[in-house]
Amino acid sequence: VHGNVVGVNTAIFSPTGGSVGIGFAIPSAIAQNVIEQLKDGGKVTRGWLGVTIQQVDDDMASSLSLDKARGALVAQVADDSPAGKAGVQTGDVILNVDGKEMEDVRAVSRTVADLQPDTTSKLVVWRDGKRKTLTARIGTFPENLEMASASGPGETPESGTTESLGLALAGSPDGVVVKSVDPSSDAAGKGVRPGDIIVKVSGKDVTKPADVVAGVAQASKAKKSSVLLLLRTQDQQRFVALTLNKS
Repeated sequence: VHGNVVGVNTAIFSPTGGSVGIGFAIPSAIAQNVIEQLKDGGKVTRGWLGVTIQQVDDDMASSLSLDKARGALVAQVADDSPAGKAGVQTGDVILNVDGKEMEDVRAVSRTVADLQPDTTSKLVVWRDGKRKTLTARIGTFPENLEMASASGPGETPESGTTESLGLALAGSPDGVVVKSVDPSSDAAGKGVRPGDIIVKVSGKDVTKPADVVAGVAQASKAKKSSVLLLLRTQDQQRFVALTLNKS
């Protein structure tokens, strides 16, 4: 009998505790790589850049002047990380790694993980409407990784509203706090919640509600269909592209 391993079982889908015939497996190519590393060094090492990335959707692509939704948007760069040392910035979109075009977040994550630590790689990022090439020395994925955390916001008296986004805002030492969200707005539908902190609008730092209002007005004046916000929730950052209400 001759057979080939196509995958290694890892879990089953079992809503009742019994088998329903649905299982999940690691592809054999990935499993083989893990096996070889275990045989050679007794442990598995993964390449690491030190970024938090997220999927680029159509609204984000439009806000960033990308031709289509592709690559991975950098929401956060870890302190003293390979990405930070290479010059990767929050708001960059990783489009290419070592000559290979990156279609989505999964492609970037897998490609970087497969890179050998202490080797150099060429990264092509989208920044300010054009491609930029950076060179990064790949690190080893830390066993206990903690991204820099943000302190809780202390509100300042200044407040404001952005009717086109359905947000009520208040100032804070860490940025601009979302006080309330119109439940019928695009912001509510995309997960913006009271307590979120707006850190950037269209790539520019904001420190008071007036900065947010001005950034939204500028995007509207430029005839953008959406505006890109960088939000911080507790110790995590993420981008969200909100449709501008033209009414």
